[in-house]
Amino acid sequence: MIKDSLKRQSGFTLIEVLVSIVILAIGLLGLAAMQLQSLKYTQGSQWRSQANFLAYDIVERIRANRENVDSYVIAMSAAKPSARTPMANDDLYSWLDQLETSIPGGDGAVQWASATRTLTVVIEADDQARIKQSGSAAASKTQFTFVTRLDPLI
Repeated sequence: MIKDSLKRQSGFTLIEVLVSIVILAIGLLGLAAMQLQSLKYTQGSQWRSQANFLAYDIVERIRANRENVDSYVIAMSAAKPSARTPMANDDLYSWLDQLETSIPGGDGAVQWASATRTLTVVIEADDQARIKQSGSAAASKTQFTFVTRLDPLI
């Protein structure tokens, strides 16, 4: 009689329930980790998109004032132009200001090679995902380089 009642029991034991809760918890932690990685990559792609926009912005400003292209050359980490009277200084001031406000750790440089008529725009930013991995802000710098040819006016 006792053997028959033991065989007829159905349902889950406490150990089975605990094991399934542990498996569910591990799955949810994995899902949360994937969500955090996705958020980091989204932020990185957002600043890359902004860097692309700002590179095109300064190139178009230079094209509009191409007779003064030498005035747009600026090194990385250089101070903003203080005098905003010439058009080139005003353009550089506005561009560097936008870099600082819209990109984390944003900085930029413009290089001009007159022999090849090549304009190079370099934008540097702090990559937040790499800062957390390396623990160092210096090792986390990422650069976006945009190179274009500037044809002379005809």
